[in-house]
Order: sequence, then structure tokens, then C-alpha cells
Amino acid sequence: MRRLGHISDLHFDRVDPAVVSGLTRDLHEFDPDLLTVTGDLTQRARPGQFAEARAFLEGLPFRRLVVPGNHDIAPVYKPLSRLLKPFENYRNAISRALDVSYADDEILVLGLSTVDPLRYKEGTVSRRQLAWLLSEARSHSDRFGVLLSHHPVVRPPSGPIERRARGSRRLHRVLERARIRLVLAGHLHESFSGPSSVRIHAGLGARLGARLGARLGGDADVIVVQASTATSTRLRRHKNAYNRISIAPPRVSIEVRVWDGARFTTELTSQYDL
Repeated sequence: MRRLGHISDLHFDRVDPAVVSGLTRDLHEFDPDLLTVTGDLTQRARPGQFAEARAFLEGLPFRRLVVPGNHDIAPVYKPLSRLLKPFENYRNAISRALDVSYADDEILVLGLSTVDPLRYKEGTVSRRQLAWLLSEARSHSDRFGVLLSHHPVVRPPSGPIERRARGSRRLHRVLERARIRLVLAGHLHESFSGPSSVRIHAGLGARLGARLGARLGGDADVIVVQASTATSTRLRRHKNAYNRISIAPPRVSIEVRVWDGARFTTELTSQYDL
């Protein structure tokens, strides 16, 4: 079994310190094998904000895999930096590589940078990235495959309305060939999860706090998991939350941990068999 902590949309410079401390305590209690971070570590991609984000991550004694979000590149009001060196501060503080991977004897986790400096906030997946993803997956074909991205790459049939990253349709075909079984994303500041091959009735989804299905097409079963903002005050009417994920093939369990004002507690647990 492998345990993943899935946090997203930290937005340092717009965080609640009490929530940051509570998240740190809760992650230590969970003790994940890998901490996955699906972007927007900062609010405006400034060096000081990245320094805070890095200090937070380095204070957690776990292996981690991080991809950038659209708030982690030079902003549109700095057009030359956005065009010529959009990821400079991210690379200096967090990771020189934008597409990243982790593998052990049970899982393969691949992180794609979907951030596109030529778009305002929407994402893109390039053909080069698809070739890299497929090559990595073929080199670890016996592992349980997980994909990370900041932007959603699968749109659920109902729920949050957000354009998928450009290139998502090509990506869907590659996911099946790469045997990816779990897709984690952020960006929407809302938590939900669901299997790609199952439609969940709207009434049930509403009762379970937006546990929504998403359909890729074809015969591949893929669990799609969205994380809310873990620490930011930019809540968009939702709660600070993160996901605890347990992978014990054929079962995947997803526990949504929500900040209640004093601590993180479990709001919803979902289990899926692949």
C-alpha cells in the first residue's frame, strides 16, 4: 500500500497561518509516502512568497512531487518576464524541472506542468509532454500510474465549470496507453472525486459534497480527484481542504480532510475498485 498526501493552491501571501499550522500537524499525523502538490504555491510568484512556500515544504519530512500553477509564473503585468523567463522564481526556489516523476516498486507518479505563459490562466498539455509521459510509463509498466497537473484535464459531467487544459483530448488517449489510474489536480478550489467510467446521479453528488464522476471515454477506468485550496483565504465559498489517498490495488481510498476552524477533520471518504 502507498499513501499520498494531495495538497493544492497554497497561495502563500494569502494564507491563514492557523490553517498552515493545522495542515502541518495533520500531514505529520498521516505520514504519507509521498506528498503531491498540484500548483499555485504562491499568490504572485514573488521571491519572498516562494521562500515561504519552500520553507513550508521543507518543514515536512516527506518525499514530495510538485508541479507549478498559473499563479507561479511571472504575472501578466510583467510581460517581458512572462515571455522570456516566466518560471525563473519557481525554478530558483522549488524545482528546476517542470515535468517531474517519482517511482518506487509499487507506484509511478508523473507530474505535468500545464501552465502556459501565453494564456491568461488556462492550461496546455503539449505533444512533447505526451511523448515524455508515455515513455516514462512504458519504463515502469508494472506500477500503479498516477498523474498530477494543476489544471483539470478531465471535465466532470456536472459540477465546477472550467475549461480543460488545451491538449486534453490527446492526453486522454495517452492516459489509457500509459495505464494511468489516478489523476490529481487543483485550480478550482473545490474538492471532488469520481471514477471516469461511472456516472453519479446529481442528487447523490449533492448529498456527498460534490463527489462527481468524470468520463474519459473508452474502456479505461480512471479515478479523477480534485483538491480544494489547502491554506489560502481565497476560498470561493468552499472550505480549506486536502486529500489523503491510499492506494492498495485494486482499491483506492480518498479521504477529504476539511478545516473546521480548529483542526482538519474527515468530511468524506470514498473507495473505488479498479
